[in-house]
Amino acid sequence: MFDHAAAATAALPALPAAASNYPRMLLLRRPDGFRHASDSASDNAYMQATDFDAERAVAQWQGLVDALRAAGHLVLALPGDPTTPEAVFPNNVFATAPGRLVI
Repeated sequence: MFDHAAAATAALPALPAAASNYPRMLLLRRPDGFRHASDSASDNAYMQATDFDAERAVAQWQGLVDALRAAGHLVLALPGDPTTPEAVFPNNVFATAPGRLVI
């Protein structure tokens, strides 16, 4: 993850945001309440870390949003939920098309 929006923007490929095979809008969830979730970590090898810097997570997230917007993408930023510390990582893929929702 990048700490600065400029670094994230530079790392993005130079792709036209309006190209037909790229999303027109991106859905991201703010890392409000992001922290170690011991119940999930008990059986998830990727969650063994216990030190989380909430301020850094928010700054990195904002850098990502800024970089995506600077690249011409529309970003829908949803608020986080402190009662669901892992919800910052949406893991359900969906797509929309005129009159359709694909899950």
